[in-house]
Amino acid sequence: MKKPVLLLVCLSLLGTVIAGCDDGYIDLGGSLSGPTPTGTLSVTTSTTGADIDSDGYAVMVHNHRGQPIGVNATVTFPDVPAGTYSVELWYVASNCTVSGGNPRYVSVSQYHTARITFDITCSALTGSLDVSTS
Repeated sequence: MKKPVLLLVCLSLLGTVIAGCDDGYIDLGGSLSGPTPTGTLSVTTSTTGADIDSDGYAVMVHNHRGQPIGVNATVTFPDVPAGTYSVELWYVASNCTVSGGNPRYVSVSQYHTARITFDITCSALTGSLDVSTS
């Protein structure tokens, strides 16, 4: 006689636990794969030479996410979805040259920081001066 009572108590407790657990649900956000994996992109500029453009540049990542960056500075883009991106410096003065190409491509991996450095060399501005006397 003890076995049916014990079974009834166990089933009753199991029913209570199940009833208490179905209050919520798991929202997959329309995706069975979970959240998009992200990493970080760090862009550094290193500028040398004469007549350096003191107002800096703009960093464009995949033709968007423009961000100002100084002539010798680093900008970090957090939460970048894993993948390959073009990174380009804009507003480079005409007397300055970006070594190694502009744009460049970088791969961002989940949970890692991808780093890219742009070396910029600027040359002295030259011009002409006309002097007249009267």
